[in-house]
Amino acid sequence: MNSTIIIMFSVIIATVIVGLAPAFGKKAAKKQSSSTSEYFLGSRGLGVVLTFFTSMATWYSSSLFLGGVAEVYRGGVEWSFAFTSSALAGLVFFLVAPIIRRVAGNKNYVTQADFFSDKLHSST
Repeated sequence: MNSTIIIMFSVIIATVIVGLAPAFGKKAAKKQSSSTSEYFLGSRGLGVVLTFFTSMATWYSSSLFLGGVAEVYRGGVEWSFAFTSSALAGLVFFLVAPIIRRVAGNKNYVTQADFFSDKLHSST
């Protein structure tokens, strides 16, 4: 009896969620902007903490997926110390990112290529 009630409520909740998804999609589509700044940078409205965690999640997931397991197998436990020291890189990024954001905002840089083309006076 209890499992029947749980399944019934689960189906009702799933139906409500699936039913509301198009409404939220329509609302989001009305607010959509087609600029590259909106797509890449979130209209420059993301905070420092959110940007930090997004960058660290990208860094750690890529290093784990692309070679972390193999390095621990090959190098042993001491590789884990090198992995944890990259947390210091995250701290440095947390301190330097506001400066980078200020410079990029003033010059309207969207990508790293924009930065380098401006610094090197390149039109490509």
